[in-house]
Amino acid sequence: MLDDPVKTKLIQPITIPEIETLYWKLEDHLSDGDLKKASTFFDMLCYIAHHKKDLISAGLRECHRNRLQEISYEIAGRDVPIIRKGVRSLKAIPALDIPFAKERELNDYLHANPLILSNALGVAGRITGREIEIAGYKCDITFENEGIFYAVELKKVQADHKSVSQLDKYCHFFYLKLRYNFYKQIKGVIVANGVDRWAINEFRRKDRLIYTIKPTDKKNIILEQIT
Repeated sequence: MLDDPVKTKLIQPITIPEIETLYWKLEDHLSDGDLKKASTFFDMLCYIAHHKKDLISAGLRECHRNRLQEISYEIAGRDVPIIRKGVRSLKAIPALDIPFAKERELNDYLHANPLILSNALGVAGRITGREIEIAGYKCDITFENEGIFYAVELKKVQADHKSVSQLDKYCHFFYLKLRYNFYKQIKGVIVANGVDRWAINEFRRKDRLIYTIKPTDKKNIILEQIT
């Protein structure tokens, strides 16, 4: 029940610009594992949604409002229901003989030839980061345009379940990092020399962008999207 008079009175002075701040404080406490503090901010947002609904719709983007539904399960200590996107199952894509012995060489190549990644993504943008450390891993490349932030994982070998988990970590990290005036939609991208059967279908269920490496000669490649 959301009828505590003290809490109801407490939220009355809150204005639209403060709503997003409350939301990110909630996310930060969740990320830190402090459920007690997270619950305090979640409770406050619930009272606002109940008594001053227009503030929530005006102060939070749709993706953040949808995220609050997931957080309700996390606060309660329950697993977030997973709605699995139905996809037509694809077979594994085998690895090929590509002109890179190490992932670093692939990374260097894409940095030296940024139009390859830009053309594959179909957007005008630029590479803005490289090997960014995240939770014991490194996000190989970040690419941005005006509205979208791409977290790119490179694999010179066939991508597998580990790649799926890594890309999840990267997308969540940048989701927490890019807020307020820095906000951008986050898209996860895998660029790999083949993808195993489980991973290719899991990437597609999660709406990750999948690109396989196709050599054009002994030194050069193109990226082919798998949908």
